[in-house]
Amino acid sequence: MRVKANYANQIGLGGLMFWELSEDVTSGATSLLDTIYDGCTCQKYEGKKTDED
Repeated sequence: MRVKANYANQIGLGGLMFWELSEDVTSGATSLLDTIYDGCTCQKYEGKKTDED
């Protein structure tokens, strides 16, 4: 998930989606949400730049 979160951040996606959270641990190094959070910059999404910008 960390690699996917980094990739999403690098190409300017607005977030990530996953199907199952009920089996996630509540915190720590193996937490899905903590891993995603750590892999993203969690900055406000301003949209992708285009040639018109």
